[in-house]
Amino acid sequence: MREKTHKSFHAKIAAWTAFVLYLALIFAFSSQSGPQSNRISRGIVKEVGEYVQLPPTVIKGSFLGELDYNFILRKSAHFLEYFLLAVLAYRILLFYHIPLWKSRWMTFFFCMIFAFLDELHQRMVAGRTPSFRDVTIDAAGILFALFVVKQRMRRGVTG
Repeated sequence: MREKTHKSFHAKIAAWTAFVLYLALIFAFSSQSGPQSNRISRGIVKEVGEYVQLPPTVIKGSFLGELDYNFILRKSAHFLEYFLLAVLAYRILLFYHIPLWKSRWMTFFFCMIFAFLDELHQRMVAGRTPSFRDVTIDAAGILFALFVVKQRMRRGVTG
């Protein structure tokens, strides 16, 4: 019994550490100036474009119109960033034996509050502006994470 408690304690510490470090990482990304952040994402798009055959940026007659790969990357990053944040937050709550429905709501509300605070923080960063669209994308990432976690738990998949 003591061994199980010992492992549980270490797992809880590891989960909290990953969560806090991830919050710091999100804050660090948001602290980059607009030009700096844009330069990094454009560099990633350029690197990916060298290895993957991307379609042209303008597809005539397409409902997509002009494809802006930098924009797609940046918005996908928001989605994935908050998807992972929700998974990390939810995992912590499982240690405290909170009812699952309540854990999902707590995860959603915490992550949404952080998303709003993150956008407000960007008001104070040169070349950055808060965006309700980004919070909406963050919310989609959070909701998708909670959906995936719920489905995995229904199937008995853990970890």
